[in-house]
Amino acid sequence: MYTKINNINIHFSFENGIWVKVDGPDLIYLVELREYSKGDDKSKYVEGYLISPSEEKYYREFVYSQEFHGDFELLIYKMDFEHGLVKFFSHRFNDRDKIVEFILDTDDLKEAKLWAERVKSYSRLHGCRPVIKSKFPIINKSFPEYFKSDGLQRYKRYRIGRYPKNSNDFKTIQPQHEGLLWFGGWKLFWSYQHPRPWNKLSSQEIVDDILGL
Repeated sequence: MYTKINNINIHFSFENGIWVKVDGPDLIYLVELREYSKGDDKSKYVEGYLISPSEEKYYREFVYSQEFHGDFELLIYKMDFEHGLVKFFSHRFNDRDKIVEFILDTDDLKEAKLWAERVKSYSRLHGCRPVIKSKFPIINKSFPEYFKSDGLQRYKRYRIGRYPKNSNDFKTIQPQHEGLLWFGGWKLFWSYQHPRPWNKLSSQEIVDDILGL
C-alpha cells in the first residue's frame, strides 16, 4: 500500500509480516509498531525503528516478521526541531472488505476442510474477502473470490500448517526468555509462524492460533 502526506512517501504492507518504507526530506523518521490485545482498547508497544532516508536502503525500511494474526497499529513520526517527535501517520490493521489469502499447507483433505471452516469464521468476524489456496480444488473453488482475485493485491496472507522453528535472530537468544521471541518487554511467542509450539496441538488449535480465533 502507498500513501503520500505532504512530500513524504510511505509504502507499507501487512501481507507477509509487516514492512514499512519511508522517503522524505527529514533527517529521520520513527516507525512504531503497537498491538491491541483481545478485549483491550489500549495498545502496547511492540517495536520501534529509526529510518533515515539518506542512509543505505537497509536503513530506510522497517521489517517485523510475525506472520500469524495480530491487531497491529503502525505509527510514524518525524523530527521537528521545535516540537520534537510529531506523529503524522497511523494505520491500524483492518482487512474488512479486503482480499486476504489463506494457504492451507496440508495433504489431508479432512484437515483442509476443517481449516477452511475456520477461515470462514475468520472472514465472518473480520469481514474480509477470503481466497483459499490448497491442494484441493473443491475447497479452493468453494470461495467466491477464487474466480475474481487474480492479479489483485492481498492485504494479508496467512500460511496455515506446521512449520519448523527457524527463528534464530537476536530476539531468540536473549537470556531472559531463551528460545522464545520477545518484543516490547511483554510479547512472547515461539516463532514468527506460530505463537506456541504446534507438536501437541490439535488441527483446530493450530489454525486458531494462526488466525487469532
